[in-house]
Amino acid sequence: DKTVSNFDAVQTTLGYKLALSKRTKVYTAYSALTNKNKSALAIVDATTTYGTTVANSKPSTFWSGIEHNF
Repeated sequence: DKTVSNFDAVQTTLGYKLALSKRTKVYTAYSALTNKNKSALAIVDATTTYGTTVANSKPSTFWSGIEHNF
């Protein structure tokens, strides 16, 4: 954002999914957000906000899980 408000942020996410069988997978991911200047963004999903929403903060999150299809 190159407006007068200058709300810049950079998010980087790295993830991996591995099939253990035809129906089962494991996954993991890491995400980091760097707020710059006046930006106060957070990492969110459908139900949770990860990190703070304070200007110039650097919230990050790590998640992993198992996916199995019946």
